Amino acid sequence: MQTREWVLTAAVIVIPLIIAAVVTIWSLDQVRYRPKKQRPAPGAARETESTVDGGVSTHTGRSGSGGG
Repeated sequence: MQTREWVLTAAVIVIPLIIAAVVTIWSLDQVRYRPKKQRPAPGAARETESTVDGGVSTHTGRSGSGGG
């Protein structure tokens, strides 16, 4: 491979890693400085993801692929 290809390959790998690191650090700082009173309840997110319309759970624990 030529030098230009190595540089482009490195850029494609390094730039997203830098962005991910910056976003992760920013996110952790936000959580650290948020008052505990404003944090959601620990189970609140889990309940909203697994229930639909009136609290009926639609999660069966299987992928639904039908394989044997």
